[in-house]
Amino acid sequence: PATGTWTAATGPAFASYGDAATTLTDGRVLVIGASTTAPGDVTRSQFYNPATDTWTLGPNLPISLLTSMSGRFPNGRVIVAGTTTRDHYPTSAAAEYNPTTNSWTTLATPPIETEWGWGPGAARILPNGDFFTTLGADAPAVYHRATNTWRQLPLPPTPLATQSVIALLPSGNVMIAGGSHYNFVGLSPSPSVYEVNPVSGVWTIDAGLPRDSIWLSPYMFDGSELAQLGNGSILATGGQTDSDLDYVYSPQTKTWTAVPGRNAHDGSLTTLTNGSVLSAGGRTGTRDSASWRERYPGDLTAQAVIYTP
Repeated sequence: PATGTWTAATGPAFASYGDAATTLTDGRVLVIGASTTAPGDVTRSQFYNPATDTWTLGPNLPISLLTSMSGRFPNGRVIVAGTTTRDHYPTSAAAEYNPTTNSWTTLATPPIETEWGWGPGAARILPNGDFFTTLGADAPAVYHRATNTWRQLPLPPTPLATQSVIALLPSGNVMIAGGSHYNFVGLSPSPSVYEVNPVSGVWTIDAGLPRDSIWLSPYMFDGSELAQLGNGSILATGGQTDSDLDYVYSPQTKTWTAVPGRNAHDGSLTTLTNGSVLSAGGRTGTRDSASWRERYPGDLTAQAVIYTP
């Protein structure tokens, strides 16, 4: 970010899917994913050291995951939670990595309710050190490490959409936005925006996403992650962006404001240490989401931009 330049890095030690990445306290990055070469798609771990641009293998996880979400606890340990399958039905599992012993421990099983709630979801470490996840569309839950227990939160007034994206608000509430609903005919995008208090479980309905951003979801109606800006606002970029606009949400006024966008979806979104947001990669153009079979107009883009509030 200081020079605005990119440097090629060494490729991972093995190919994987359903990945999750977490930066450790020593600066290395722990990457978890299901290996495409190991027998039975065993979930494996590997480490990237940015100081030496090298990858090393880590210990295999004691659980098998199809999708992974991770976060680092204040004590430096890493939780990974995700979905797996048993007899063709979705279920869930979680484990913790201890960097001191370089070992994994199986954690209590996360709650998951519906057959259609098997998507990767989203997760954040809360300010109090708990782990919040939307693993499963109908099962937002909080993991408390001290007791190795999960607490499933009450459901909102209207059903949550599958594959919604989340962000932490300055109040300590969690924003849950976008996603899609399955109605046995196809998938339809959701413009809903909620806040939930992860302690009390109380839900609040916020202003809905603007029209050309309602496809905000990392699934078939693709957009991007929400990102926290340094001033406490939330940036939503990507989605159905034929107007080349992105939007900033103000928690104080509970309103969305249009800002110049990059007209790309499927990209990544990362908050930098100075409070700006880096958006990179993805596809250009507007998706046709009128049917189950998605079309991907436009091309992959190597564009990267930084938004500064």
